[in-house]
Amino acid sequence: MQCIDSFASMSVPSPKAYVYQVKAEANTLTSGPSGMDYATVADVLFTDEPLPANAMLIRGRHVGELRAAIDEVRVAAGLPRKWASYAAVSGSILATHFYNAQYVNNLPNATDLRNVLDEAVLAIVGARIPYSPPPPAGGERIFAYHVAEIRRGVK
Repeated sequence: MQCIDSFASMSVPSPKAYVYQVKAEANTLTSGPSGMDYATVADVLFTDEPLPANAMLIRGRHVGELRAAIDEVRVAAGLPRKWASYAAVSGSILATHFYNAQYVNNLPNATDLRNVLDEAVLAIVGARIPYSPPPPAGGERIFAYHVAEIRRGVK
């Protein structure tokens, strides 16, 4: 069996998502394809990776990086981009940037990171991303694990 890594010397300055299926081949036999999956890559996908719990503030650049990566997953899923800019969010970072419960059953109109990503993942793999409860709620703090779960979700 031979496995060739043709991406070893490739530079990916901005996030790029790929949808793929895997088939195994041995001699003259070929397996059926695996389920659809996706991967998002970049030279540096996220800064401050991993985010240390209780040691750092969630910054606007973290939100901008997540938006860029999520939009790439959306494009790979055949969905439109949600954001026109991936610049660092200025001002307060709100819980509604990460999760807004009003969009759970209205994914096409979502503007929060989790629901926008979930719409794309649902289109690719047929399931939502499992998140740890409770979700961030309006007026509450955003924790490192909220960011880390969305980061894992785009990878």
